[in-house]
Amino acid sequence: MTETKNVLIKLESAIELMNRGDELFESGELEQAEVYYKKGSDCSPIVGFYYCYRVGWIREIEGKYEDALELFNKGISLKKDYAYLHYHKGIMLKQHFGMLKDAEACFRRCIELENGKIEKGICS
Repeated sequence: MTETKNVLIKLESAIELMNRGDELFESGELEQAEVYYKKGSDCSPIVGFYYCYRVGWIREIEGKYEDALELFNKGISLKKDYAYLHYHKGIMLKQHFGMLKDAEACFRRCIELENGKIEKGICS
């Protein structure tokens, strides 16, 4: 029971760190945001997919497209059903690599995962 409680405490801490990273990301403080995403991921590997998603997005903003794509792929390997990873991977493939068929597959996967949730205002 103690180990389970410890895991939950670490997960709560990781989520708080990720939320702080999101606040910094939204205010344009990308370097600081990345620090918080890393701390959150280190605190609990359960949120590693989210680290890949957000830091991948930062790499895209920085123009580091190969790095961004690598992070989106890693995130998908950690959590295959996180639609935003598929969406951003599709954006990368379309806009920066000209890989339209692969991008389309990513967008279709995103729609498949979010089917019904978008209308209800629920995204995972």
